[in-house]
Amino acid sequence: MLGQILGDYELLQEIGRGPSATVYTARQHPVERYVAVKVFEPQSREVAARLKELYARIEQLDHTHILPVYNLGRWQDRHYWVMRYMPAGSLKTRLGKQRLTLEEVDRILPQIASALDHAHGHDVIHGDLKLTDVLIDHAGQAFVTDFGTAVALSRSVSTFRAPEVWRGGAPDVRTDIYGLGAILYELLTLHPPIEPPAPDEERANRRLVPPAPSTLNTKLPAALDAVVLKALAVDPDQRYQTPGDLVDAYGQARLGKKAAPIAAAASIAAVAVANSRVRRVSARRAAPEKSKRWKIAGLIGGILIGLIVILAVIALASQTPAAVSPSPIGTPAPTATRAVIPTATNTSAPSPTPTILPATSTGEPTATVTRAATSTATTFPTRVVTRVLPTRTPAVSIAPLTLAFPRSEARDRLSLTFRTSVLPADAGIIGTLSLAVPALEPLVINRDLAQVGSGEQVLRVGMTINCGSIIEPIVSEQVVLTIQDDAGQVLLTQPVDYEKRWCQ
Repeated sequence: MLGQILGDYELLQEIGRGPSATVYTARQHPVERYVAVKVFEPQSREVAARLKELYARIEQLDHTHILPVYNLGRWQDRHYWVMRYMPAGSLKTRLGKQRLTLEEVDRILPQIASALDHAHGHDVIHGDLKLTDVLIDHAGQAFVTDFGTAVALSRSVSTFRAPEVWRGGAPDVRTDIYGLGAILYELLTLHPPIEPPAPDEERANRRLVPPAPSTLNTKLPAALDAVVLKALAVDPDQRYQTPGDLVDAYGQARLGKKAAPIAAAASIAAVAVANSRVRRVSARRAAPEKSKRWKIAGLIGGILIGLIVILAVIALASQTPAAVSPSPIGTPAPTATRAVIPTATNTSAPSPTPTILPATSTGEPTATVTRAATSTATTFPTRVVTRVLPTRTPAVSIAPLTLAFPRSEARDRLSLTFRTSVLPADAGIIGTLSLAVPALEPLVINRDLAQVGSGEQVLRVGMTINCGSIIEPIVSEQVVLTIQDDAGQVLLTQPVDYEKRWCQ
């Protein structure tokens, strides 16, 4: 289906495939942004109706760590969903490159749990949570996707589904607790809690209790074993009852149960915070007589401190203005502009009128002030300082653009696709990409630009020329790519070898 246009979305590249759907990167026209399009296999009317209902419920979820779904549509006999494009891939992709540190787990686990808590609060169950359902952006933030699709399609691709689902039961909140526990298990050990069943293995004989995580990763604190194994309990009633409960227990285990949950757990949703339980128990109960004596002593001490403060305030207020006035103002530096500013305090007389006399032999200006008897005037030298505020231009690193597919040509048109990566990952939109052939610039009548953002991306650009202005075909061997910011500043210029015969 590459190159196929589904409504406003032009499919560019396949990035994922499952038994029920295929995911593509796509370019949305006319806004020119990249999205992910999940195209479902042909479904029955009943399943299609469930998918439409599920979309309406997911669309209502508004949470930082839930992947947004933008649109849905139908192409021929297939339904598709349009979602945010996450070029960094899933948590499984990230785990395949390098094991996560415990500090990274501390940060990611509450994000996933927070998303699940929010969805559960809106009666949306994931039902098939696994590593591939947690996508990661370039900043390492987690986003949960595919809520309820396995249930709507009556199909799961998970190899370690909850035992009640294996038995044919309907998934509920505790099923997602099991999925979250399975993700945590694999993050800590690099092994799934339950190995995929052999083709001839009877389901009743499957081992449902995984080994303790610390037996597979000896660097793990043993306190985490009980937390993970409780989340993976065969009996759903023996598991944690909310994702927030699991995160709280994990945090306490990480600190040896000596304090409240770790700081990473602070990002959990409000429902999880409300469900956390922390009891404070005093180490010793003091005798009643001793407690009363301390209370009396504290009261007397507080009164004495209050009297001292009051006396200090009275003493300060009774001082003369000269005693509390700031230190004399020194002579300004030679580079400052010196001025004489009269200030007056009076009750009825008009404002004083300063008169500047010619400079004396000492070079110092003399000011005489005519004032009423009830007024006072004071002159202060002031500095006029010119401040220059530097303007910071954030540095952006752009990887060389590489030619990719799809590509399309016509006698008067060329459209090419390029890949690149822009750092930092949070740079946002940095400019636009254009394609040019220097020898043909006078003939260009239209040019397709691409918006350049941050992170890994696929960009498609093109140009059209007027073949009616030339007599015979022209052969070009190179194109030039240019990225400019909104102010017109050139951020990158790169020639790319590409041969084309124009107007033939």
